[in-house]
Amino acid sequence: NITITVRDTADAAALATQRKLFVSVFVVDVNDHAPSFTEESYTITVVEGTPIGPLVDSVLATDGDATTAHNTVYYLLTTNDYVTVDKHNGTLLLLNDLDREQVPGPLNLMVSARDRDNGQPGALVVVVPLTIIIADVNDNSPIIVGGTSFALDENNNVGDVAFYLTAFDVDLGVNARLRYTYVKTVEPAGGPPIVAIDAFGTVTMRIVLDAEVRNTYTFTLAVSDS
Repeated sequence: NITITVRDTADAAALATQRKLFVSVFVVDVNDHAPSFTEESYTITVVEGTPIGPLVDSVLATDGDATTAHNTVYYLLTTNDYVTVDKHNGTLLLLNDLDREQVPGPLNLMVSARDRDNGQPGALVVVVPLTIIIADVNDNSPIIVGGTSFALDENNNVGDVAFYLTAFDVDLGVNARLRYTYVKTVEPAGGPPIVAIDAFGTVTMRIVLDAEVRNTYTFTLAVSDS
């Protein structure tokens, strides 16, 4: 507020009349501050299989302008099939199931904050990168490669390599670590183990084969993960 005094004489001691005028000056806010994110970049981890809907993570931007018309922030995210953002509060929303084995990752996106709704002119905009890492879970069984029938010569030695059992798991890390085991002898039923299998899938003979005594053996091997 400003007070202006007006007199009708320059001599302050002389009889004079005066009037005081109170003037109020209002500073009009203009849109001169762009929004500012709380981080220069964002990296979040989402576990595959997370339910569709709001994530616990969000992005946040503030605006230094004084009025609601100039400091209301709206968010936008790079168009993709998996994640979007609530334009009013920056909450990240999962649109579709994230399967690490199916979705090429990480997802490298850009999130923007503007102080005008999308399409309105005069918006000030800031953009930061958003990286979404898809964390693996143990949701795939091992896959065995190759056949299950093998021809072996008789008169072998115990410990000879019979064949190699090859398997893989599309999960990662400990979730893809394989363990090989001999389960049981099927034919002859209840018979002793025919072969042994090591941690690398190498199958070696535990008996000497004699085609005149028996020409077919059936046994069960297992491959498990973790």
